[in-house]
Amino acid sequence: MHRRVSERNCNANLGDMGVGPLKRSRSLRRIRGPLSAKKPEVESRVITRHQSQPAQLNQVEKNIIGALVPNGEFGLDHYCEDMFTYSRILEAREMTLSEDWMKDLRIEPRMREILIDWFYQVHNRFQLNPETLNLTVHLLNRAVQRLPIDKSNLQLTGITCMFIASKYEEMYPPTIDDFVNVSGNCVTKQEMRTCEIKILKASGFSLSIPYLINFVRRGSTVLKKQNGAAAARIHNLAKFFAEVAIIDSTLCHLLPSLIAAVSMYIAMKIDKRPWDNKLMTAAMGYDEAMLQRAARKFVKPILTWTNPKHRLQALREKYNTAKAGNVATLTAEQHDILCELALATTAFGCLAAEIILLLGFLIVVASALLLCGVEFFRRVLLLVRLRIAMRTKLITAIKKSTMSEGMEKYAVVTAIKALRQFTVEKNAARYIKEEFDRKFQGQWHCVVGKQFGCFVSHFESDFAYFYLNSVAVMLFRTAGEDTLPEAE
Repeated sequence: MHRRVSERNCNANLGDMGVGPLKRSRSLRRIRGPLSAKKPEVESRVITRHQSQPAQLNQVEKNIIGALVPNGEFGLDHYCEDMFTYSRILEAREMTLSEDWMKDLRIEPRMREILIDWFYQVHNRFQLNPETLNLTVHLLNRAVQRLPIDKSNLQLTGITCMFIASKYEEMYPPTIDDFVNVSGNCVTKQEMRTCEIKILKASGFSLSIPYLINFVRRGSTVLKKQNGAAAARIHNLAKFFAEVAIIDSTLCHLLPSLIAAVSMYIAMKIDKRPWDNKLMTAAMGYDEAMLQRAARKFVKPILTWTNPKHRLQALREKYNTAKAGNVATLTAEQHDILCELALATTAFGCLAAEIILLLGFLIVVASALLLCGVEFFRRVLLLVRLRIAMRTKLITAIKKSTMSEGMEKYAVVTAIKALRQFTVEKNAARYIKEEFDRKFQGQWHCVVGKQFGCFVSHFESDFAYFYLNSVAVMLFRTAGEDTLPEAE
């Protein structure tokens, strides 16, 4: 497909103007004196709140402005920080999304990821600027929120968003025919024009937004003085991580400035470069503690989109080239650093987490001790009651029978077996009754069995078997003696 050069070049047509001085017009009067002696009147009326700022700046801010605007080019050192502040205000007003902003949409997060993955392919094919991609994704997010977009018209909406963004950002944007062809003729020119009107109306014709790539460039430019040799690699890593956040449904709700700052932070950590917290906090607007907490959310998406077996590979292929430094292929060491970032916390975070865990543990232990204490005393009281009642009734019943000493011991042992074998008291009583009836042929089972059965029927509880088993142990020891103890 024929494609004109899309790179920005403000000097593209200067070669056609000829060489030599411009002809002087007779209508122009000769200006006497040096040009700097008379300033334009409009400049004298421009008053900014930062005219006296250079005298009030600290050394860190001077270093940032010096890196962004070398030698005070074009006088922009007065407005550098104002532009950054305005970008932060604008992104908070125009680009704020909730974490569950896709919950009530007609499209699934997976469908959005597939579409943006296709954006990367079209973006590379037309060699468009990074700003065009940023604006395309922003328009798509805005359209799916404010228009009835579903699976049937999602591709039409996406390609129209890129068409609008390219006309807004590119010097030589692709034509509408180019976009129709790249979509495989799935859309028509009339459909794109109609959709373009709907998207612009839904966005309020507001296309000026702070771009993610500009925040990344700001951080890279500031770091260039400290890490000159590695600046290009860090910049490519940060761009890759930032575009992972654009496509991933778990990170796309974050503000561009935060995405850029976290991407720069992770890139520096992976490349084993020192992080100047004072300088970067002033440059990016976020301190290291906040970036460290946010970086943990980036680890899983980064590992997902760098996986060679992932079903969507356009982003990985884009940065897995020699021009991009093959930053989409992570080494084993870089993989380990990412895993460490996922587990890392700040010193304050560690202390707070430990205090919370300790308090939670103490509360659980105290509750358990309280419950166990109440239950323990309840069991002890019931056990004492059962021991007294069981020993009294059982021994009294055996004493009243006409059994010999050996038969009395057998009766006690039988009761012990019943208590150990059965978890239900009534079953134990039935077993004793049947066993006594079989052994002694109905001579006295009505005495012992009835007494024991009546006794256990009064102590039906979840813990009865535990107590009865304890009593059985006591009776077992008693059965080994020559004579049974007297009833208490």
